[in-house]
Amino acid sequence: MKTITLKHVVQIVMISALILTTVIITKNIIHNVKYLYGLQPVGSGMTCFFDMIQ
Repeated sequence: MKTITLKHVVQIVMISALILTTVIITKNIIHNVKYLYGLQPVGSGMTCFFDMIQ
């Protein structure tokens, strides 16, 4: 049975942290888009989205 070296443990921790950070950032972006879309009148969601991109 192979033992897990410290290098593999560090790689696993860094990959897990990267995935967790990506998920949190994505959730925040989606929440912000939904919030901004909710502030706009009906039918102008794309305008809000393009304004946010610029």
